[in-house]
Amino acid sequence: MHSQESVTTDQPMSGFYSTDKNNSAVEAAPDGKENSCLEEARNTVISTIDASHDELHTINKELHSNPETAYQEHFAHETITAYLSSRGFSVKKHTYGLDTSFEAEIGTGGRLVIICAEYDALPQIGHACGHNLIATSSIATFLAAAEAMKKHGIDGRLRILGTPAEEGGGGKAKLIDAGAIPQDTAAAIMAHPVSAHQILSDPTAYDGLAGFKLIASHKL
Repeated sequence: MHSQESVTTDQPMSGFYSTDKNNSAVEAAPDGKENSCLEEARNTVISTIDASHDELHTINKELHSNPETAYQEHFAHETITAYLSSRGFSVKKHTYGLDTSFEAEIGTGGRLVIICAEYDALPQIGHACGHNLIATSSIATFLAAAEAMKKHGIDGRLRILGTPAEEGGGGKAKLIDAGAIPQDTAAAIMAHPVSAHQILSDPTAYDGLAGFKLIASHKL
């Protein structure tokens, strides 16, 4: 189980962000027009997620109610790919030699960002690790970022990648070996849920988001 996973390069990001000498994302130099475009993109991200709330909640509940272990995530595979197709995306099923992997991508040229979606459960326990939430957050991220890219003419490529068998089975390692995360990938990202009490003694004391910066365990 992982808190967060990412793979980054030192290439400059197109659009609103670039990377500094420490490979950290930094906002472009202040500029009225650029800041306005960034704010519009953020608003599109928020409104897209809000508008998709009911559908995303349904997917989350369905995945939670139908837990599947490594490489057997057939219900999750069909549920997620059917939903992405219904939203107008061209979805490839059973990708990279894995029956329960999938991908969908938008954009041409520029940097590639991959959003990893996990959806396998723990044997004999179910979704105690929250991979139904990981899948839901990854779908929401892909929908919202894709809409912002299309609406505001943001360059780059965005891909959602179905990554089976995280709870044992080495699904991501097999996907990397099969070329699912190519060398020119700018970032491969996902978010993992965690209980509030595991971070703060008083969960109501703070607002915002936090994350860990980790070293990749599998070299590209």
